[in-house]
This record gives sequence, structure tokens and C-alpha cells, in this order.
Amino acid sequence: MHCLLCGDHTRIDVSWGQLLRLPNRRALCDICQQNMPFIRGNRCSGCSRPLHKDRLCRDCIWWENRPNPSYHWNYSIYMYDEFMKNVMTLWKYRSDYVLADIFKDDWREHFIKKFSFLNRHETLIVPIPLSDERMKQRGFNQAQVLADFLPYPSQHDALTRLDAEKQAKKSRSERLLRQNPFQLMKPIKKTVILVDDIYTTGTTIRQAASVLNQSGCQQIYAYTLIRG
Repeated sequence: MHCLLCGDHTRIDVSWGQLLRLPNRRALCDICQQNMPFIRGNRCSGCSRPLHKDRLCRDCIWWENRPNPSYHWNYSIYMYDEFMKNVMTLWKYRSDYVLADIFKDDWREHFIKKFSFLNRHETLIVPIPLSDERMKQRGFNQAQVLADFLPYPSQHDALTRLDAEKQAKKSRSERLLRQNPFQLMKPIKKTVILVDDIYTTGTTIRQAASVLNQSGCQQIYAYTLIRG
């Protein structure tokens, strides 16, 4: 078997029981697995930014002082370092769909640890949508792929997106001030967990949550792969 990132051959020693559910780390060689930048230690309780001591980072304090906060908190599992930036370039922008397998088990494991307090039958996973233009360019929505890995029901078409601009090309101030690009297709009364690949300023998650708020949805959380 070859590592999905570097292509090196990786040896697998597993029992028959393990063979039935090969973990995602078997898709990576030992070196690439060790390079996966997990968020460890103290983190902001609002957005998962790594912190030394404070409970909330400056961004979350700024958001908290604005009226009508739209969701409870975000939880991310990786940091956005150079290694992860290269991984995301391959996965998202070069459409290497199979790379999603390297996240699958860690993504599910952290979800269960963090969100198991929510009732599965009263909770809905809602992935952040791409615009039609962006969907045609990539061929898949990475947030939908991540949502499908989770053990709770999901609804892909709950939200639609109107704009097509890449967020990576916008400055921080442009992201914070842009108009809400989301529309809700029908009201959702269940608890919602919004899913996306990268949390940067929090604007995207908050705008999606705001649309849900307006329809009467009050219990909203966010689960993202990477804290930018």
C-alpha cells in the first residue's frame, strides 16, 4: 500500500478485526501521519484557536460583543500550517478527491468525543454549500464529503449559496463585511451542526447560522476540519 500524500510504500500489520476497518492513518506513511498538525493543548472555547491561557481569543471577544450571536461554538481538529496547506491544495484545488480518506477516522473520532452530548435523532448535519460555479470547477463539495463521514443524519440541500467569489482571495476586513451569501431552502427546527473544511474569521459559519436563526433554529454548532 502507498501513502496517499507522498507515494511511499507503507507497511500494514493488522489483525483480522482491524482489517475490517482499516483506519485512515493506514493511508499515510509514518512521516506524513506525524506531520498532521493536530490542535493540542489549550484552545479558544469559541473557535478552537490555539491559546496559552485565555478562555476566548480576541476575535471571539469581538464577536461576543456584537448583538445576537448566531451559534454556540466551533470545534476544529487541525491547524493550518504549510503541510496542511499543501494537503488542502491537492484535495480542493486539484480535485484529488481520494485524499479525503486521510481525514475520515480522525474526523469521526473527534466528532463523537465532542458532539455525543447531542441527540442523534434531534440533530442535523448541514454542510456549507459551494456556489454552482465553484461546484462545477471542483466537481465536489468538500464540506459535503466531510458531512457524509459523520454518524449523524445530514441534509446537503438545506442551504444554497449565491456568490462565487473565493474566500481565500479576500482580505480579513472584506470577509467580515461582505453581505450574507446564503439562503435557507426550508425552516429547520432541529439542532444543527454546520460543517466546513476551514474556519478562518468565522464569518462564513456565522452568516450561515444567521440564516438558520431567522427561521427559528436556535441550537447551532460548527465542526470544521481546520482552524486557519
